[in-house]
Amino acid sequence: MNKHAQAFRHFEYLVTLKPQWPSAYYGACLAAFKIGQYQLALSRIDRAIELAEADATEMKCRRGVSLREQHYETIKRETDE
Repeated sequence: MNKHAQAFRHFEYLVTLKPQWPSAYYGACLAAFKIGQYQLALSRIDRAIELAEADATEMKCRRGVSLREQHYETIKRETDE
C-alpha cells in the first residue's frame, strides 16, 4: 500500500473517531485526491467545508453571547452605582 492510500485509511478512521472535525475530512480529501478517488475527495471536502462553516457560525454566536454578557454586566454595574 502506498503512503497516500495509507494516509487515506488513517484519515477515514479519524473521521469515525471525530466526525465533527473538519480537518479529518480535509485530510481524507487530500489523500483521496492523491490516490485518484476524485468523487470521494469531493464528498470529503464538501463535508469539511460544511463543518467549518458550522464551526464559524458557532464561534460567532459564542462571541455574540459573550459580548451581550459583558454589556449586561456593564449596565448592571452602572445601575447599581
